[in-house]
Amino acid sequence: EKKMRYLAVALMVAVAGCAPRASTSMLDSQTAAISARGGTIHSQGEVTKSMLQEAARQAQQRGFDYFQILQASSGADYVTTGGPTTFVNTGGGTFMAMPGPATTSAMPNGDIVVRFYKTRPDAPNVWEVKAVLAAK
Repeated sequence: EKKMRYLAVALMVAVAGCAPRASTSMLDSQTAAISARGGTIHSQGEVTKSMLQEAARQAQQRGFDYFQILQASSGADYVTTGGPTTFVNTGGGTFMAMPGPATTSAMPNGDIVVRFYKTRPDAPNVWEVKAVLAAK
């Protein structure tokens, strides 16, 4: 019993520390589509940060110092879960099942399309790779 409680707390701490997952799909040598999916514990801001950091890592790996966001979208996936069922003794040895309350949780997500540059382009929505990677 006590061991299970510690395990549950350790698992919650481990999950809470996880950043949203980001993935990259290269469209050409200078353009990438980046997606990120968060869990119910993440904010849209954390998902956006994850996408920007992934764009910066991808740019750096390919020898670029800047990236421009060409396209961006965000949203959420919704998950509904039911609470535990409780059984109420209605007398005379009969029990009635009472379903627990259902809750709906939002799991934020986002997608960006970026283009990588070696020198800073004169354009809007340009990010410096070093600055993004330095942000905590």
